[in-house]
Amino acid sequence: MKKICPECSTELSCACRDGFECWCNELPKLLSFTEHNGCLCEVCLTKKIKTDISDFVEEYKKSEGQIENKAKEYDGDRKGLIEDIDFYREGKYKIFTEWYHLRRGTCCNSNCRHCPYKNDKPQNKIIYITGGARSGKSGYAQKLAKNLSPTPYYVATARHWD
Repeated sequence: MKKICPECSTELSCACRDGFECWCNELPKLLSFTEHNGCLCEVCLTKKIKTDISDFVEEYKKSEGQIENKAKEYDGDRKGLIEDIDFYREGKYKIFTEWYHLRRGTCCNSNCRHCPYKNDKPQNKIIYITGGARSGKSGYAQKLAKNLSPTPYYVATARHWD
């Protein structure tokens, strides 16, 4: 069924009323998705959903986990990933978004760039790193320390013949 997007006046195809699965069923079911009387084109709907996701993530982070994480509920049983919603690309890498992590439901403790479960307060952690001579453990420790704190401390020890 051909329709007109109420946001940008672009003609779009909607299969929902024809008894078929529409492309929009794959997107998270957030508030702005249900606020419209008509269908939106893919560009406008994705833009609205990304705004709603951003608002939801900020509210969740401000509450420091005190509000319920409804990301899985909004996203249903979707198995696949949607580019620019669940991840974006940096060169050959996929960088997962805060929304992806909220859908996942828990922190994986991998120091992810966009982890919404991170506490912004400095963590008093002691991490013990071992390895052979010239294995890169000091470089790894420096990188890890800088990622964990803006003012890191780390201690590197070695035998005098190492």
